[in-house]
Amino acid sequence: MTISFERTTNCIKTNMPTPKKQLYRIIEIIRLLETTGISSEEYQQKFGKHRNQFKNDRDLIEDMYYPLTIESRCEASRVKTFYFSKDQKFRQPLLSSSDKELLFEQLRLLKESDYEAFRRINKSVDILINDSILIPDNRFFLYEKLTFAIQNQKKVRLYNYISRGEVKDYEIEPIEITPNKTQVYAYDCEAKVCKTFKLSRINGIEVSKEQSIHQQHYVIKFHDSFGFSSPLEEVLPVSFKMTKRANNIFCEEFPCSSNEVKKLSDNQYEFNSKVGKYTGVGRFVLGMLDQISDVQPQEFRDHLIKIMRNF
Repeated sequence: MTISFERTTNCIKTNMPTPKKQLYRIIEIIRLLETTGISSEEYQQKFGKHRNQFKNDRDLIEDMYYPLTIESRCEASRVKTFYFSKDQKFRQPLLSSSDKELLFEQLRLLKESDYEAFRRINKSVDILINDSILIPDNRFFLYEKLTFAIQNQKKVRLYNYISRGEVKDYEIEPIEITPNKTQVYAYDCEAKVCKTFKLSRINGIEVSKEQSIHQQHYVIKFHDSFGFSSPLEEVLPVSFKMTKRANNIFCEEFPCSSNEVKKLSDNQYEFNSKVGKYTGVGRFVLGMLDQISDVQPQEFRDHLIKIMRNF
């Protein structure tokens, strides 16, 4: 279906189906929030929607970009104009495979019908498409269910979970999704301990109507982007420099850590962060030794040397 835009002085009218119109509206709002800002009144005039829908759209955008906040830059005025806060870092958006395909398809159709609008919008959503964390469709469903349970403090039943050759069901109280979006950290109601469960090993999930009741037994841990965790007091610092080639591979394999990489020159990048264990990040460094330099601290270097000596 070809998208056609009919611009008027008050609002944008389209002959698109509702989901496509919503997609266009969200992308356009993101562009405005990054540039001129947009007030509730301007939203109603431009899109012909009620201000309650503006709140829903803002909530959706905040949900995609959390912990991004939307602020008013004119507190003295009775009219609030909303912008993206420049003081907080963007969280990389989470998209399913289908989401990404839909965005590409809609941008292609927009390019055919209104090239100038495509140029403006395409530039604004570059981070949404190219820097997003891509979650497979089947795992995205699990992610949404677990996120709902965490936000509402609900118990969850995992069906046919595979671990060490054993297949069994678990009743858990999910605490948080790990940064790499591949595991859920939860309280195991049967074993009465906190542990991580890999989303790829979950074959079924059901959110219970029962509330979580074991919060006093939760052990808060630090989870790194490499799939490892540790108690908060045992978090380990790590840093190293790498070539452009190594950085490209690093950002592909660990997109959640890409915002912790600093560009030093055209062919030198630096990763400086904290990890739960040296194991995960160590695997990357050992696999790219000819592209890595200035590994810190000494404890991390000792860890790498020990592995190489054992090998």
